[in-house]
Amino acid sequence: MRSYALAAALAFASAARADVSPNVSPNVSPNVVPDAPPGSELAREAPEGLSTELHAYGRFAYTAVQTDPTVDFVGTTNGFRLPSARLELDGSYGPKLHFRFSLDAAREDQPDPNSLNGVRRVALADAFAEVGTERLYARVGQFKVPFNAEDLQSTATLKLAYRSVATRGVLLDEGYTEAGITLDRQLGVAVGGGLRAGDGRLSAEAAVFNGNGPDALVNSNDALAGAARVAFTTKTLTVGVSAFAQQLTTMDRLDLRLNQLRLGASADVLIEVGGLHVFAQALGQSTTETTVADQATPETTPPASLAGGAFVEVSYLLKSLGLEPAARVEVYRPDSLQQSHDLLYETLGVNWYLRDIPVKLVANVVLKQQKAERALKDNALILLAQAAF
Repeated sequence: MRSYALAAALAFASAARADVSPNVSPNVSPNVVPDAPPGSELAREAPEGLSTELHAYGRFAYTAVQTDPTVDFVGTTNGFRLPSARLELDGSYGPKLHFRFSLDAAREDQPDPNSLNGVRRVALADAFAEVGTERLYARVGQFKVPFNAEDLQSTATLKLAYRSVATRGVLLDEGYTEAGITLDRQLGVAVGGGLRAGDGRLSAEAAVFNGNGPDALVNSNDALAGAARVAFTTKTLTVGVSAFAQQLTTMDRLDLRLNQLRLGASADVLIEVGGLHVFAQALGQSTTETTVADQATPETTPPASLAGGAFVEVSYLLKSLGLEPAARVEVYRPDSLQQSHDLLYETLGVNWYLRDIPVKLVANVVLKQQKAERALKDNALILLAQAAF
């Protein structure tokens, strides 16, 4: 199976536009994790008055997962998918005021994560304004908060079809469902800035936000979440650390209200030298769940669940051919209270950047291993086409 998987991965390919980091203007280098404040790289060149740029990208995929003979839902929905359909409006008013408004026309709407029933809908992605300079800026609105460097990278610049399992989690038709360690976009405020330090730049950003995800009408409780990231960046190297604290409340029924306290941290290293790309990250999270009854009797509060994961990703761009082989090895323990859920994934892929048109083709083979008591036959083949304008 592994030799077949390698051959299948090398037979196809992938390509992408030089896209943007999620909270950074499109003219910022796509290889830099977004430690630079949005718009700061444009501040010296931004024209007076209103200036806008419209961008879009779409991703169309075919996914085939092995059909496991012992589990009904794995490998039973193979076919075409629309992972992304994004429209972005970036703008500025003079050198110190920048904004972004973007829509995602392929947002997954799946109320029950344990059900295969769901649809795609048009939803708000980014809606924020930022004022300031390279040294100091403030941002308000809905944006990606400063945690998890992999999640901060634009989807259009990924070296493999999807993010790591520790960030993305496991979807129902791909195996036993697991949540990833990510905060996604949030509604709140952020303050950040940076200083030149030798040949590099030291930057920091801190954000305070509701914590219950994008597009929510109101906060799920009266507690605000927080996240912060510090990074040092040169032309070829980025080293960063980040952390967050978040309290969520599920209020389907007041007498069964569930409070969830999540604390997380991450560390990452990105190396870009010529066509070589090396990206490594480690993530950790502690989750403590309590009900109203638990709070009245603290001695019944269950122990915290610890989750952790790490990956190393390597790719090399052969510019003359437009080909970029890539590979990633990743481990993930979604729940320390249930170590049988541990995962080991190996992904092999090739990207083919087409000449003269902003299109890339991607082929990935994902080889998956689980503990013996939860072992599945769920290796996957992913073919993806991306266009960006």
